[in-house]
Amino acid sequence: MIDVVNNSTPYLSGDDVGAIATYLKSLAPTADEPPYAYDGTTAEDLQSGHASATGATLYASNCGSCHGADGKGFSPFLPALAGNPTVLDNDQTSLINLILNGSTPLVVKGTPDAYRMPQFRLQLADEEIADVVTFIRNGWGNRASPATAAQVATLRKTTDPTSDQVVILKMR
Repeated sequence: MIDVVNNSTPYLSGDDVGAIATYLKSLAPTADEPPYAYDGTTAEDLQSGHASATGATLYASNCGSCHGADGKGFSPFLPALAGNPTVLDNDQTSLINLILNGSTPLVVKGTPDAYRMPQFRLQLADEEIADVVTFIRNGWGNRASPATAAQVATLRKTTDPTSDQVVILKMR
């Protein structure tokens, strides 16, 4: 989606944006989306320093300064994790990838964004990334399945920038 944001959507006309909005509003919600309601218990636990859930300490030390103890982020620059569709998605690949590899810069009409997600592939082990993903997917009212170290390990191997496989994919 970075290419879409960097090279396409900033140049849409008002009519184009209106047509996209009309189309999106016409879509029926998917039946498997769990209803979301914010729960402040996670924020209270993190703010009090008594968060005992697996992954809470990792979240507090690596993620909380950007996404907040309340999981609400700092819009529009740092996204909320509470109720975030990427966090709640049945497929955890995007969230694991973001934590493992970070994000590439957004450049809108030649202006780079001020903030981007750093990568944690060198700082955190597979189990630690799985723990923080699980914490995020179950905090602030989020109710999603846990991540496993095996999922992280698989993605780590297939997205390793030093791997010949990734270099070949980038050249295609």
